[in-house]
Amino acid sequence: MTDQYTPISKLDRFGIAAAIIILIIQIYALDGFSNTKNDDAFISFRYARNLAENGELSYNVHPDFLPESSQNVQEREFDRRVEGYSNFLWTLLLAGIFLVKLPMPQTAYFLSTVSAVLLLLFLILWMHRQRAFESEVSISMPALIMASIPSVALWSSTGMETLFFSWMIVLACLLMSVENRSDRNGWSSGVAWAAATLIRPEGLFFAFGTICLSYLEYGAYKEKLKSFLQRLSIVVLIVITHFMWRKFYYGEWLPNTYYAKVGPLQFLGSDGLAYLEKFLVSGGALLILLVIGGLFIRPRIDGIWTLSVLTYLYIGYIIAVGGDWMPGFRMFIPLLPFLIMIASLTLARIISYYRIIGSTLCFILMANLMGGGWYYLKGNWIHSTFHQLITQQEFVDIHKVLGLKLKKIKQDMLLEDPFDIPRLAIHPAGKVPYYSEMETIDMRGLCDWHIARVPFEVKNQTMPGHHRRDVDYVLSLKPDFVVLSGASLKKGITPSISPRTEAPGLDRFDILTHRVFRQCYEREIVDMDVGVKNLEYYRRICPDDNL
Repeated sequence: MTDQYTPISKLDRFGIAAAIIILIIQIYALDGFSNTKNDDAFISFRYARNLAENGELSYNVHPDFLPESSQNVQEREFDRRVEGYSNFLWTLLLAGIFLVKLPMPQTAYFLSTVSAVLLLLFLILWMHRQRAFESEVSISMPALIMASIPSVALWSSTGMETLFFSWMIVLACLLMSVENRSDRNGWSSGVAWAAATLIRPEGLFFAFGTICLSYLEYGAYKEKLKSFLQRLSIVVLIVITHFMWRKFYYGEWLPNTYYAKVGPLQFLGSDGLAYLEKFLVSGGALLILLVIGGLFIRPRIDGIWTLSVLTYLYIGYIIAVGGDWMPGFRMFIPLLPFLIMIASLTLARIISYYRIIGSTLCFILMANLMGGGWYYLKGNWIHSTFHQLITQQEFVDIHKVLGLKLKKIKQDMLLEDPFDIPRLAIHPAGKVPYYSEMETIDMRGLCDWHIARVPFEVKNQTMPGHHRRDVDYVLSLKPDFVVLSGASLKKGITPSISPRTEAPGLDRFDILTHRVFRQCYEREIVDMDVGVKNLEYYRRICPDDNL
């Protein structure tokens, strides 16, 4: 099949513009998540800053005058360099931002939004190529469906790699489509797939799965063998090089995040099924039904069997790893281009026979995705840019304020004794450590070698990916400060949700009831002039010998 292009209609131009406008509006209506709850991005920010400023891609950078190794086993484990991020290429990009002195995290937020817009545009280009198969295809359809999903907007302003990764997958698929219908070699798509493997670990699945399945689906084995081997060889070369570098630099074949999150399949599977159920109820059910219908499309659409098989396998992977605790179905975002592409082609086939029915079904799908998504994400409207404009209430990032407060305390302590390096223990390990610039113990283990390898604890109310902990180990490291929630309600403020007396899922109950913690740590409250919360942290009051 050769390339066949048709002019872009006025209706398609209108649809493209509408998709971008819908996306931008929803981003500003949901960016409150970035202001209040998003913490993971700041782990990558911290790694990137340490690389740019100290030449070390690590969570903690220890001063030169500290001994290289300690006699204490816990200290040696804490001092290990670990890969507490899972977005190597994105972190390198962030390090470049620090090198050129651009403001952080604002630049990262901007890059997330740019990635989302690029994703829409490349979806349009990818769909435009399907007109060689299906003349009724509206190239703006997948972009409109994608833009209507609030989860996409939510993750488009976080400063994380989610949309950048999704865009790279679409770019690689588009390049493969160009190469498969021409005599071009497979180097371009191979480079794109290799980049995807460096952005997210899931890139390995998408890269090898798409390259191998598309070769089998295309059928012209002899003609396309060369391009297939070219794609495969460059991905294998990059993957092997990255694994060897990781082993040399961190001493492990796999990232520390893998050890921290992997657990019993029988326990995680139930969480994963609940995660899938929530996605289906929030609008994904109709999308999945249209994907199933795509298997019966005739004539054969470019790569539809490859996309379909990968879709079902990846959903199985999501179930197996237990889904994700964060809002907005982050784990489904990279899969959405596949789901939406197949669903759009199914709708195009329906429109070719029953225009009114197909167009109505497309509108129902968009309304269903938008309505269901907003139902689950309505709480993120608070503190969004639009909400602030309407209410004229300025948002105060209390965890940023706490981080800067601790940074000032650290500076004062170092003035008194430059060899007394203050240490912080915290969960989660992103925003407060980033702004405080303190040496930090990640109590959830993503950035701590020891905690990532303690036995997996199965408890009720435990969040996926945050099951491991070791309070004895944390306290043995004698942290000067411990941050649990970082904030407490002011007197007279009634909580919107009744607090749990025992909340292991929030990682607080274990340490709060520990004997050493109760004896040696005292809570300190910093009154805030605005908002309903004050700053809260715990400070060590016992001498080192008493711990």
